[in-house]
Amino acid sequence: MFYINLLELYFKKYTRIVQASDYVDWAYHHIKSDIIEVKKLASMSIKKPLNIFEIEEMFAGVMKALQQDEPSKEQCFDYHINQIHSQLLLPNSNALSIVKEIYTFTIQHELYEQQMNWQEISDLIDDYQYGDNYNEYTMDKIYEIIGDHARRIWIQKKTSNF
Repeated sequence: MFYINLLELYFKKYTRIVQASDYVDWAYHHIKSDIIEVKKLASMSIKKPLNIFEIEEMFAGVMKALQQDEPSKEQCFDYHINQIHSQLLLPNSNALSIVKEIYTFTIQHELYEQQMNWQEISDLIDDYQYGDNYNEYTMDKIYEIIGDHARRIWIQKKTSNF
């Protein structure tokens, strides 16, 4: 069982990639609570195959028992982008694909402000890979630019939340 937090679980739900096992994994890591509904959902890990409709119904009961509201789609998408973005804060050999993943996600989900944060870097990568590379960037320079940009945006996000 791997740990899945509530924002990640709902992100999967909102993007229609959630599986019954995701709900069970979430419940398993919250089994120490005194909520019987959580324990029942966690115990479903021994039942195979899992019925997604039954599991989702049980999860709805858990949320009601916890008196917890569903996180918004925006909260979950922000969480997801932050998880991906955090991978760029330190040197990463997959930086190009990570930037593309962020940029594609922001386009698909119409997150225009965040898309604009990554537009220039995405264009730079495209020019390096498919264009004329007028600036004669090396791969090391591209990685440096991506890292600097990712840290600058990260700091801006964190300071704007205070």
